[in-house]
Amino acid sequence: MKTILFSVLIAGALCRAETVSAPAAPAEKIPGVAKVMAHIREAIPQTIKVQKEDKGDIVGLPYPYTSPCAKEGFVLLFNWDTYFIDLGLLRIGLLAQAKNNIDDQLFLTEKFGAMPSASRVSMANRSQTPFLALMVRDIFAATGDREWLRHAYPTVVKDYNFWMTRRLSPIGLNRLHNSATTNYLMSFYSYLERERFKGLALTNRADKLAFSSQALSEAETWDFTPRFDRRAEEFCPVDVNANLHLCETTLADFSKILANGEESAWLEKAAKRKQLIQQYLWNEKVGCYTDYDFVNQKQGEVVSCADRQEDEGGAGI
Repeated sequence: MKTILFSVLIAGALCRAETVSAPAAPAEKIPGVAKVMAHIREAIPQTIKVQKEDKGDIVGLPYPYTSPCAKEGFVLLFNWDTYFIDLGLLRIGLLAQAKNNIDDQLFLTEKFGAMPSASRVSMANRSQTPFLALMVRDIFAATGDREWLRHAYPTVVKDYNFWMTRRLSPIGLNRLHNSATTNYLMSFYSYLERERFKGLALTNRADKLAFSSQALSEAETWDFTPRFDRRAEEFCPVDVNANLHLCETTLADFSKILANGEESAWLEKAAKRKQLIQQYLWNEKVGCYTDYDFVNQKQGEVVSCADRQEDEGGAGI
């Protein structure tokens, strides 16, 4: 059944419309902002964790890191959450901590060959929408430290190569997947049945494994989303490929700064991806980008705000 997220369509249409707006008022003049900022500054220190040594499944990290939650719930270093956390840290002047987060992500990428979903060994069975290049870009923009960039560059390339070797679809765009063991998938299915999909009651072991694997692969982008019709491993997602396009153009920028002779190769990769994105992900029928079902060779029917990421990724029309 065709799914249209009407609120997203409206928001997207409004964002695309050409409008003339009055200059934004300084943030401190907006009612309530001062109170919110005071709360943020007070709460941020509670989200900074130190885990120098490995502890069971939890990976020790060389630098203090910022977790999404202060006290309970998500208290590890997470993958793409950190991109948005760092945007906030940089806005309020906490550059050192923002850099710590990325140095920890570079460490994890070197350890596992790609940035895992979070700082647990068991969660290295999948990654997430790639933001590492963009995080490195933001830290370099704030510091201008070329030696740090020179050190970070090959690690960002390593993360990119993971996507190009372990997550490449037959059409040349990238897909989602996981490397979870059977035991992990069965345990994950129990969690899904208990916490996420009330009423789910598959009885066949093979069906349970298949459902669990698809749901785990979805977690490389949006957890438990309707975008892929529970067949996440058979789609090329808009947001993943938009970010990889940004990764390629960002690595071209890094190569130019470092004068390492690789700029043109990255620009060629970006140009090729842009052509493939336009060929497979632009959905003329709905007027935006949608995920592509490469198994059935058809465009997805779910309109989502992943379309906005395509514009941000610079591969849009």
